[in-house]
Amino acid sequence: MILKQFYKAIKTSLLISVVLILINLTLGKATPSFENIKWMFVYCMCYSVSLYIVNALIFLQLDKIFATKKHSSKRIITGIVSSVVVSTFVIFLLHAFEIVVIQKKSFDYFINQESPNDYVFTLIITIIVTLTVHLIYFYKAYNKD
Repeated sequence: MILKQFYKAIKTSLLISVVLILINLTLGKATPSFENIKWMFVYCMCYSVSLYIVNALIFLQLDKIFATKKHSSKRIITGIVSSVVVSTFVIFLLHAFEIVVIQKKSFDYFINQESPNDYVFTLIITIIVTLTVHLIYFYKAYNKD
């Protein structure tokens, strides 16, 4: 099951990464270098795979908790709230890793530079993907019943 989720994470992350890079290239004023595109891809994959995996784990855990009421409104609300909270925390950790480890800045620098704007775009993409996955899951389950 974990290997299956990891495969799905890679597939989904590749798609998200390519789409985000194409959007960035389309909207950008200057053509970035291959090096910049490479790092955009690495960051997109890192964020996408991490966020996919933690959200898949939430989804699987909620299926266990709500085994008899998989389609209840309480499960849906719990899933959305859990996903937003955990995703925000994971984005914080990934952003800290990016600034402190990769860019070799101090943790104090990272904390002083943090802003809610650093989370908005990534969180919006995560919510869209999570809601899409939930909709597909519940649609399939509804048609199965």
